[in-house]
Amino acid sequence: MSFIQRDLFNSPYSGVFCATSERLTLLPPGLLKEEYEDIGKALDTEIEIITIGGSRVIGSLICLNDNGIVCSNIANEREREKLEEIAKKNKMNFMILEDRKNAAGNNLLVNNNAGFCNPQITIKNMKDIEETLKIEIIPKDFIEIETVGILGCFSPSGALVHPDIDEEDKNIMKETIGTEIKNGTVAFGMPLIGAGLVCNSKGGVCGTNSTGIELGQVEESMHLY
Repeated sequence: MSFIQRDLFNSPYSGVFCATSERLTLLPPGLLKEEYEDIGKALDTEIEIITIGGSRVIGSLICLNDNGIVCSNIANEREREKLEEIAKKNKMNFMILEDRKNAAGNNLLVNNNAGFCNPQITIKNMKDIEETLKIEIIPKDFIEIETVGILGCFSPSGALVHPDIDEEDKNIMKETIGTEIKNGTVAFGMPLIGAGLVCNSKGGVCGTNSTGIELGQVEESMHLY
């Protein structure tokens, strides 16, 4: 297991630029070769390099688990074809989220067991997401924030969420996704965990300004020992 600190594009918000599962990590072009190698080793996954709508903010626009990839509808034809190829190669499902709330990474918070979505996503799209990711999706906001993907980071082994999410909602999360839920921050007090952290059960990536206490919270919550 490996947990590393890297600033991607001089930003501590690795979750904005990166999306991962247990087997696959998606990153944008423009990083150094060593950065791709370090991230691949830390997460112990294959690395695929893509853009979505020409943008680098992969973590905001894509949600994935080991079963499938959900991508924003701003992806152009070439990007969609490449993602379909990546999904096929990894025996994953693939869908384009045709919804007003189309930033899949910001509006979905999932692991391989279950997850949550922005309650404004249509029922039809929610059902399509469930079929793609092969999990139950619950429409719900937390602390009056509907973009649930920015509020936490889920993996098969643990979860770290916004410090203001209370015990009642943490219990709902725990019962839904099947792991312990811990509160914390990253990037020197930043509460939007989903924007500042990328993790699976084997490793993680966060910015260089995360404190020792924050690193300890991540390692404990995600069981990265």
